[in-house]
Amino acid sequence: MPATKDGVDVYPGARPSINYGDYSQRIKRNGIAIRAGESVLVTKVKVKPDLIEFQLAGGGYGTLGDLTATGPLHFPAAKTRREKNLEKDLKNTSDGQKRKQMKEELDDLRRQRERDDAHAEAMAAVAAAQREESIRQRALSGGSRFNIRYPQGAAGPNVTPEAVMRALSEYVDFPSTTAARSEGGPERR
Repeated sequence: MPATKDGVDVYPGARPSINYGDYSQRIKRNGIAIRAGESVLVTKVKVKPDLIEFQLAGGGYGTLGDLTATGPLHFPAAKTRREKNLEKDLKNTSDGQKRKQMKEELDDLRRQRERDDAHAEAMAAVAAAQREESIRQRALSGGSRFNIRYPQGAAGPNVTPEAVMRALSEYVDFPSTTAARSEGGPERR
């Protein structure tokens, strides 16, 4: 099962009951959180008007509180006060020798700022790659979910546990009711 809160969408009564294109894209993009034959705990079942979330081993990465931002956190440095002053003074100076010295200093300051920015940007890219790898590792242990999708308003209180088990019967092995009571609930295999 994909290592994301997006999980696997199941459409009871449809053939096939899942969209394999969406499923394979989620696996490719996020990796695998739960493998075939693996037993995991059902951690939550949420009933919504057109959807039942059947969450396994945490429900998938990307829920509230999970770190998801991976982009580099680099903001280019602003011009220094000295650069601004030199630019202003350059406009007001007519002495050719003094203008030349001011332009050279201004160019040196700009180049130094650009070097510093390039270094900071490279460091931010390294940090972003490390964050992305950390998120990927966390996602692989964050579980997944089945989203059982019904026509608008059909999920509500009319859907029974047996209907949920039927909808997932191709993908989940549920222990017998007696075993479920003694072991603490249904599991994913």
